[in-house]
Order: sequence, then structure tokens, then C-alpha cells
Amino acid sequence: MTLIKKGHTICWGTAGFSIRVLLPAEQGLASILYGYLPDRFQFYFSHLETAVAPADLTRLRQQLFGYGVFRETGKKTLTARVTAEDETALRQVYPFVLNWVDTLVKV
Repeated sequence: MTLIKKGHTICWGTAGFSIRVLLPAEQGLASILYGYLPDRFQFYFSHLETAVAPADLTRLRQQLFGYGVFRETGKKTLTARVTAEDETALRQVYPFVLNWVDTLVKV
């Protein structure tokens, strides 16, 4: 199933893009993935804190670190450089995150 069919959106800006996922009830959409030119890909945890249990967010953080491409760049942000060496791992991160959101964030 595609990103759009799941109720998620891609928002394009002047410096990059964000991927917004649908949260329960009145919480609406939350941006969790960001891409910036020329080579930055980020996961942002803050917008999920009202919809997901802290233990689940901790587990997600550990799983994302397991891909070997992210480094912590703030209390609520993980950043990966988009490189040829990391392309395979990053292509796995994207569907993993969307499936994770669909499983844990019950709309």
C-alpha cells in the first residue's frame, strides 16, 4: 500500500520535504521524516509523543540505530547522511517506519 493510500502525505518545501503520518482523532498529521538537500535524512520523535507510549518510542529509536546509518543530533532527532554506501539501509528504513507507525498509532 502506498504512502498516500495509508493517509500519510509528503510536504515539499524549498529546502527539502517532510513525510507526515496520520495520528489518532483530533491530533491530525505529524511530520516525522525529513529530507534536506544535499544529503540529510532525519527522523523526528517529538510529534509522536502524544500518540505513542514512551517505551515504544525508545524501542523505535533502538531499532533505527540498528540500521547503522543514524546518529543522534538532538534529544528528539536522529540524522542519517544519504550516501551510496547507506542507500540499501535507508531504503529499508522508510517502509519500516511507515509500517511501525501504522501498527502502533491506531487511527
